[in-house]
Amino acid sequence: MSELPLSRKERERALRESEIVDAAERLFAEKGFDGVSMDEIAAESQFTKRTLYQYFANKEELYFAVVLRVMKCMSAAFETAPSQKGSAFSKIEKLCNRFYEYVRDHKHHIELISGWGYVKKRSGESKRKEELTIFNGELFASLSVLIASGKKDGSIAMHVDPKNTAFSLTFLMTGFLNQLAVSGETFTSNFGLILDKFAASTIAMILSSIKK
Repeated sequence: MSELPLSRKERERALRESEIVDAAERLFAEKGFDGVSMDEIAAESQFTKRTLYQYFANKEELYFAVVLRVMKCMSAAFETAPSQKGSAFSKIEKLCNRFYEYVRDHKHHIELISGWGYVKKRSGESKRKEELTIFNGELFASLSVLIASGKKDGSIAMHVDPKNTAFSLTFLMTGFLNQLAVSGETFTSNFGLILDKFAASTIAMILSSIKK
């Protein structure tokens, strides 16, 4: 059964929420979580602070909404990366390289994602925090399944633990790409390196630890 279309009131609410998240993303990317106030977000979004609190209980909730949307955008981009053919390892390789390409074109997104653990620690339980945690867990689970299938098709080493490796690979890639977003162009320029080639060789080095 298809979903019923949104009412005019629901469409207007969704649009307002999207505009608030847009404004918050711009400011968080520019100043970081601690450098932004709800007053600034209200001014940037051209809504009153009272309106902001009708949608988000606090700044942490708004940050979680920003990060969740960023992660969903990344996930949508990754869905085009692995082809239906090829080994599980080759699919993971394509995912990692697509991750780099995405971050190269959306540098502030990786910085936002890297900061959500800090915000998570200082916040209480909430619906948006739970939504983000669930979505993040689903991404780890999907990668774990792909790694397990690589052990079966012989493209990934048998000693590899799928769950632990999914976490390790994500941490390594996120850390590397965050550093690359911050200083990659300066670093590669100083040492006469080509950014794309440097990224590709580093990704290959990371993945060599799991390849059979």
